[in-house]
Amino acid sequence: MQESFVIAIDLDGTLLSSEHVISTTNLSILRQVIDLGHHVMIATGRPLRTAVEYHRQLALTTPLITLNGAAVWQPDGQTLLTEHVIESEVVDRIIQLAMSFHGFPLLAEVKEKCYQIPFQPTQEWTQPMIDFFEKAILDEPLGQKPIPWHVGESLPYATSSLLISVPREQHADFFTAVASLHLDHVYCRAWHEPHNVIEIMARGVSKATALREVCERNGWQHKRMIAFGDEMNDVDMLKTADFGIAMKNANPSLLPFADAITKSNDEHGVGTYLMKHVIMKNSNPIQRRA
Repeated sequence: MQESFVIAIDLDGTLLSSEHVISTTNLSILRQVIDLGHHVMIATGRPLRTAVEYHRQLALTTPLITLNGAAVWQPDGQTLLTEHVIESEVVDRIIQLAMSFHGFPLLAEVKEKCYQIPFQPTQEWTQPMIDFFEKAILDEPLGQKPIPWHVGESLPYATSSLLISVPREQHADFFTAVASLHLDHVYCRAWHEPHNVIEIMARGVSKATALREVCERNGWQHKRMIAFGDEMNDVDMLKTADFGIAMKNANPSLLPFADAITKSNDEHGVGTYLMKHVIMKNSNPIQRRA
């Protein structure tokens, strides 16, 4: 009998095409993989509201990892399993600091809710950047409109993810200033260029930590893992997996952490790899690098 794997898959730039859809090829192959008894999971930086539609399209019965591991949801997409937060007073301090660097807050994720500052992109925001932000972050497929939030207002609850916009040339100085606040439990990560977005979340939280939590909860810790990703928020996941696979379109900085490279997200790279190495053969998916 073929060994069953835990298969963790990022969404944007990985499973989803440039049009933000799961191709029929990927969908068909993933359903075959699931039918073979493998445990397919989504691990994304998206919030629940813009990720759950893909989880349902695949008919997954595994937990859904969102916000880069800060929130993990039951398979029903409604019940929160685990959440890692930063307190509202810390959020206030970070926002004040960002504004001193000509930045501004964008939104905060609190459980299934989104608190949004009125979105007024600066001239640094190109139309493709705005389109991605509105589709991947602000979309409302569940009919849940963001809760209006205004600069100077404190959030009523702790948040699992805070997004702020700071001019890219100010990022290094901003990170230094955050470090000077000695907020040891806070982690800042810049989105890839050209986005000038910085994500703030609890330190020590990642897709990899969430995957380990899910595997331990479900008794899968001894199963081998295959992970697919394309960006630097996938580094820990690819390093944790037994077989870390980068997309051909991946950030070049991710490639040293990958064991293999598959086709791009617009070439059904996830499905192509799984068909060749999981469905069509019973041996190891790849020979892991020494």
